[in-house]
Amino acid sequence: MPQAMRRERTEVELLKAAEHVDYEVWMMEEMAPLQGGSSPADPVTDNAYLESFVIHVRNLIYFLNPEGKIKPREDDILALDFTGGASNWKNSRPEIWQRLDDAYTRVNKLAAHLT
Repeated sequence: MPQAMRRERTEVELLKAAEHVDYEVWMMEEMAPLQGGSSPADPVTDNAYLESFVIHVRNLIYFLNPEGKIKPREDDILALDFTGGASNWKNSRPEIWQRLDDAYTRVNKLAAHLT
């Protein structure tokens, strides 16, 4: 859906959405140091930590980068919802979008596809 068609979020919606964004950041931070931390005899736990980390990274990239390969839906919460719209977000964001697109493709393949 083109971003021009997105409706403005209410303050209540944004407060609720911020809790979800905070959870994604928290889980990504908690999972990052656990990569490869289990014993070599426990690959299931290592894989579970890795998959959890990758899913949260994927969700945050999606949140930050709705203009790349990602096609947001109307009910998706995006960073631009917190900045007053797509033009404000586009003007205020850092220039790392190609790397995020590449990372999104990679985490999709690692976590959500048989490749």
